[in-house]
Amino acid sequence: MKERIALVETRRILLRVNDQAFIEAEVWNWLNARGVAVLNASTTAHALTLMKKVAVDVVVSDLVRVEGDVNNTQAGLQLARKLREIPSPVPLCIFTNHKGANIH
Repeated sequence: MKERIALVETRRILLRVNDQAFIEAEVWNWLNARGVAVLNASTTAHALTLMKKVAVDVVVSDLVRVEGDVNNTQAGLQLARKLREIPSPVPLCIFTNHKGANIH
């Protein structure tokens, strides 16, 4: 007879930084159904505020976001720089759906 092992449920927290909440909604719902809590931030400032309040495990950020009234084509990289300044050990993944994104 196999021994049953009680597993302590650990919930991972992913911080999603994207100004378009509906993009990839099915991916975030899929993760949430599998025990990953998904927090949403629409700007770099919002993301940094959440990170002061919640210990996130990973950050997934869009490269291009509207911040204020400006289409910021470097928003994801600016977030990466801010995280480096803190410094933050949290892994960061930057993605883009923007065609012709210019990464510096």
